[in-house]
Amino acid sequence: MAPTAATSLCSFADIDPYAIGPKSEPLHPPPPRLPEGVAARGGRHEPDLLAPFETPAFVENLLIIHLRFPKRLSIKLDRWIHADSMPGDLTLIPRGQSCTWDGGGAGEALILSLPPELSNKTALLEANFALAQVEFMPRIGHTDPLAHAIAQAILSELQTEGLFGMLYMESLLRTLTLHLLRNYAVFTPKQTAVKGTLPADALRQVCDYVHDHLGEEITLEALAAQVHLSPYHFARQFKEATGLPPYQYVLQCRVEQAKTLLTAGKHSISEVAQNVGFASQSHLTRHIKNAYGVTPSALLPVGKNRQT
Repeated sequence: MAPTAATSLCSFADIDPYAIGPKSEPLHPPPPRLPEGVAARGGRHEPDLLAPFETPAFVENLLIIHLRFPKRLSIKLDRWIHADSMPGDLTLIPRGQSCTWDGGGAGEALILSLPPELSNKTALLEANFALAQVEFMPRIGHTDPLAHAIAQAILSELQTEGLFGMLYMESLLRTLTLHLLRNYAVFTPKQTAVKGTLPADALRQVCDYVHDHLGEEITLEALAAQVHLSPYHFARQFKEATGLPPYQYVLQCRVEQAKTLLTAGKHSISEVAQNVGFASQSHLTRHIKNAYGVTPSALLPVGKNRQT
């Protein structure tokens, strides 16, 4: 349900949703800035007696992914809706819709707020489908294995503080948004078919861009813009050409460049991490160990392996 002009909306990013309802323990550290203005909160609460509580109308669409423990859900939108929600189910609350919640038992969930700009842009770029505002239908306790799998990957990224990088998180969020558009939008966009692979010159242009910007934040949209494709079409054609999704190719380039810099011995490990675009030295260490079976210090020239 779209909000009226008189409706006062608040942003999910500005509140602690678990402070409104049952007391919960967070499932991840405070997340960094996420792509496209998305906010995320994962939490677990123990079974307790709790009176029904209300959540305000948000400017974003809310997606709640049920992670653990069967749970009886009762949610009042225009009317009360009751559902036996199982791990893997989702609840989708459209923007501008306040709710009353009721339900006992333990719970564990990941909540994602999806700004309308993300839905609108995804519909336009990926399906050439333009509306003043993309609207979603509410869903309560609806089984959705793909949304659950993506949510688990997002939660893992949050728990490891972005181990695979912002490009990976952006890819997950874009895939999730496109999936929601296909299945839960009031007007479902028809996605155009993705065929073929990137031509050799286009692939070379993208690879050159990646190597020139390893120390910076690389986005899927920026890569796609190099060859004038939508992010979704680009990602599919890039994987067809290289066998790797874009985030994995960028990660591989960062690891290889890090090895080159480490063996040269002109920079400390922390400097190398920063120069090739890793969020932290610990992330560099984990990826170097996964790729080469040694720590970064083992790649430094003899006499410099204590350098940090």
